[in-house]
Amino acid sequence: MCLDSVAIKYIRDYIEERGLDTSSSEPLFVRLRGGGTLQKTGIYAEVKRIAAAAGIDKHVYPHLFRKTAATNIVRRGGSDLDAGMYLGHRPRGVTASYYIARTEEQTVKVFKDYVASI
Repeated sequence: MCLDSVAIKYIRDYIEERGLDTSSSEPLFVRLRGGGTLQKTGIYAEVKRIAAAAGIDKHVYPHLFRKTAATNIVRRGGSDLDAGMYLGHRPRGVTASYYIARTEEQTVKVFKDYVASI
């Protein structure tokens, strides 16, 4: 799993705030009212609420985070292939499909080199 130290800190704080242990089998993200697993509509609503509270006028939606991660990989010197690999996209070119072997270690390296907070 690719999480940097900042993300891990906030997830641990959130788990502690909920009174759970890191080995809990409870869903990580739950609905604010009534508990239960957070659904797609709740995720969209929460992202919009956070964007509005931050004064962001741009259309913000969950998939924007994936697009931003891919853009940052390329802006920090990674290739389109690196970005696609990190996001789990399959390469479309014949050479990439048949001749380039990618491992989980390479995905973690892309994360550490281009995505993790600096």
